[in-house]
Amino acid sequence: MRKKDIQKLEFGVKIAIVGIIEITLLAIIKGAFGWYTGIVVLMADALSSCTDLLTLFASLVGLKISERRADKTFKYGYYKAETFAAFVTSLIIIYFGFQILFESAERITALPESKDQFLAVISVLITVAVTLHLSHYLKKAGEKINSLSLTNTAKEKRMDLIMESGVLVGIAANYFHIPYVEGIIGVIMSLMILRIGCSTAKESLFFLLDYFNDPELTKKIHDTIRSKSHVVKEIRDIRLRRAGTFIFGEAFLEINPYAQTRDIRNELANLKEEISKINDYLKDFRLYAEIPHTPHIRIAVPIQQLNGLDSIVAHSPEETKAYLFIDVKNEKMSLYDSVKIENFTPQNIAHIVNVLKKHKVNIVINNDMHSLLYYELRRLQNIEVYPGFSNVTDAANTVKLLTIDT
Repeated sequence: MRKKDIQKLEFGVKIAIVGIIEITLLAIIKGAFGWYTGIVVLMADALSSCTDLLTLFASLVGLKISERRADKTFKYGYYKAETFAAFVTSLIIIYFGFQILFESAERITALPESKDQFLAVISVLITVAVTLHLSHYLKKAGEKINSLSLTNTAKEKRMDLIMESGVLVGIAANYFHIPYVEGIIGVIMSLMILRIGCSTAKESLFFLLDYFNDPELTKKIHDTIRSKSHVVKEIRDIRLRRAGTFIFGEAFLEINPYAQTRDIRNELANLKEEISKINDYLKDFRLYAEIPHTPHIRIAVPIQQLNGLDSIVAHSPEETKAYLFIDVKNEKMSLYDSVKIENFTPQNIAHIVNVLKKHKVNIVINNDMHSLLYYELRRLQNIEVYPGFSNVTDAANTVKLLTIDT
């Protein structure tokens, strides 16, 4: 594991510990005030804080396990422990959500005696202050280390701010002895908690099953491969999966069969480096290259004069008056097109390259080719350059001999 990755996980652990301390104190205060005053919405609020506490504790355990290095048993590392912790916490949230729901439903038809409602108000004010701080703190930390469990806890804390307003209404209803209101608010709070729990359970479970959908990240990877590579003909598939705070991925590429091995090796190495810069949480990205068999080949033959497949091959740039383009498919030749070349000089190399690119040529016959033209075709355009045959004069027989090798 990289040092940077360990530091991110250690930072997450630190944030979880701070959150646990703050929420523990908050739960004790709300629980004590709720028990003393007998106000059910305050007890429900204290129970909600207990779910936050369990959530952060599970996050802490998951992050600590994620710090372990990959071994023979877990060759991909322990990163999904954090995702599993998020799933477990979601089940805890759902459980307590139902507990609050049943308790609140019973209070709809009854208004129990309560006292010292001002203590409940003080509890709400303390909760709002702590929640504002903790929500911002956890959200910032979750985004920094890409932690699903910390991010989900931050979302729940923001929801707590809405719930506190309901708690205040419930306290007021209790103070003025208005029936039903306290129980109804408790039910609403429990439904909000259940909604968060179900949403978190779905997301974390999907990640555990290797579902991961990030169209923006996928598009960035696709665009990077397209813009940085000369040898990739087609991107067949890009797959991503999330494991804890990190993202793993792979791309299946179809490579130009006429590219040199050295060019392929260098480009794939460069692509991996460029892709790693896209997202700090791309832990590992694999490139799988496939070099397909090509039944269709297009060959450019330099000729002295145009006469179809019987055209005379030019053996020097000075003799070259045109290029003849011949298609070979399943060992059968056919004339595709031809283009005249006027007065070959180093200055019109760019024009020749553009002509060959436009006609999608795979192979060019070398007629004592200029070094700049050779470099441009072979290294930059991945067009094969084959030697001509001194004892063969016509284009058709030149191509026949050439296809023995291709």
